[in-house]
Amino acid sequence: MQKAEKILGRFPGPVRLYPSRLWVVGMLLLSIVLVIFLCFYVSGKLGSTRPHGAYDTFMSWFSLVGLAALAVALLIQLLFPKTICLILDADGFEIHRFAKSERVRWRDVRGFDTRKRWVGRGTIEQVVFETPNGGGMLPNNYGLAVQDLLRLMEAWRKRAISSR
Repeated sequence: MQKAEKILGRFPGPVRLYPSRLWVVGMLLLSIVLVIFLCFYVSGKLGSTRPHGAYDTFMSWFSLVGLAALAVALLIQLLFPKTICLILDADGFEIHRFAKSERVRWRDVRGFDTRKRWVGRGTIEQVVFETPNGGGMLPNNYGLAVQDLLRLMEAWRKRAISSR
């Protein structure tokens, strides 16, 4: 919570929050290792292990291309950190994703909450918000615990609305 309070102390901003660089580096290294493994697997240089049919070959190549694209995206995020960030200011917040950004005004937000969603075999808890046009979610925790990010967003919204 100390990190969230420190960020809140910089109101009215603007303040930029970025994903954890350690997480990005870890995911980049993991994806590179998997790409190298799949290159050896597809080429048949792993010894007796090789794709056994059309389905295996297709899935191997599909996985290789997908992981290579993920590695490129993570590398871009490391080299250009402003491509993925959350900007808080007195008027609202802006969610930046690679080529897309979304601006939401504080007065349009009805509230914040957390929701769990299924991913693979587990769940991910994310901060969501409600607006008159529906709502949305924050795609990342930006280096904060989910509950800390939730409290930060609620407190920043209260300050912004009360200062108007």
